[in-house]
Amino acid sequence: MIVTASRLHAVRYKQAIDRYLADHHLVDTRAVVAFSGKVTDPDDPHGDAWSETSMNRFPESETAKRFKGEDGFAVDAFQVLIVAEKFQTGFDAPRLLAMYVDKKLEGVNAVQTLARLNRSFPGKGQPFVLDFRNDAEAITDAFRPWYDTTIVDPVDANVLYRYQGNLQASGVFDQTEVDHYWEVFAPVAANDRKSNGALYAALAGPRQRFSDELDDDDQDQFRSDLEAYGRAYAFLSQIVDWTDADLEKLYVFARSLLADLPPRAGAAGIDLGSQVELTHLRIEARGTVDAAIADNATGPLDAFPGEGAGPAGDPETERLSAIVGRLNEKYGFQLSITDALLFEQFKGDWSTDPELVAAAKANTFENFMIVFATKFMNVVLGRMDTNAEIFKALLDNQSFAEDLKHTYGRDLYQQLHAPAGP
Repeated sequence: MIVTASRLHAVRYKQAIDRYLADHHLVDTRAVVAFSGKVTDPDDPHGDAWSETSMNRFPESETAKRFKGEDGFAVDAFQVLIVAEKFQTGFDAPRLLAMYVDKKLEGVNAVQTLARLNRSFPGKGQPFVLDFRNDAEAITDAFRPWYDTTIVDPVDANVLYRYQGNLQASGVFDQTEVDHYWEVFAPVAANDRKSNGALYAALAGPRQRFSDELDDDDQDQFRSDLEAYGRAYAFLSQIVDWTDADLEKLYVFARSLLADLPPRAGAAGIDLGSQVELTHLRIEARGTVDAAIADNATGPLDAFPGEGAGPAGDPETERLSAIVGRLNEKYGFQLSITDALLFEQFKGDWSTDPELVAAAKANTFENFMIVFATKFMNVVLGRMDTNAEIFKALLDNQSFAEDLKHTYGRDLYQQLHAPAGP
């Protein structure tokens, strides 16, 4: 199995392996690829839209069966499986012996991915991993909490009330504002909501107090408490029937307010864009590492590890046509071409906003993102009725909202900041 970082990488791996096999007349080895949707290679002169079916030349429903040699398919028909998210976890192929990793793996995702090799099979040798992107220490740390015995401390349901108290004590909002936002947000009838502007207006007071009355440290703590409450409620609400309606109201309010707050200083990261070009690549064997874990006890796991958001990563440049597919892969959504058109409408609104145009031409990317953060939520709220599912996803998944905001913010900045042609 070759684990790739994206669908585009999977396409290129498949093409490169097929070329290599053909050039060296190797007829006893074949590769099959697995990914969802379609992807276009920007460097492909023909602009072909590749899919799993078009590359493999058989239906997606047969990919796993052909690789594993099930349901009458030849056992050795395919020896190499190239994956992009799909089959990276939850795929059971006992004969799978080796894995080549060209993707950053962290935490439980690393465990679930590498565990594809942990299946017994008669005559199977020692599994082998060749990792191009991760170091042994990070992989060992990922496995350590799950090694031997895993103990999870009982979750205290009162944790929600503790976070609720912390948030109210900040002075940014009170229960009256939470109730008001719920009245504006809650559906009156099917597809019937009050004015979208009222949603934004209901957050204006808390947003202003956050900026004016809290210093940098208090702002970071408030964000952290908002995020922690959202994660805790989303987890506990799946297993506990709450009779306190105020907790649900606060959850909706907190997710909306968190998405509307100005970004942390420096959260946009660094975008080198086209100023750096990769011209040479060298692969060097640095040694074989034993990442075995010693038999030492580990402490109980925390159901809510850490609080607040980690540092933002460096943004990567990508074509807008690839955004929907990447979001589907990363967050498990089922966004369609209709959703892609909605995103393009968002971009159209932003690109014609005089304030954003001026900010892009006169500022660095980081400063531009401060202006764009508010505009981003304004437009999303204004088009909420067009696609309620996207709006809900933005409220419920802060990572998704930040991802979408920085993706379009980066692309918009590059478009607007570029000097006009002759």
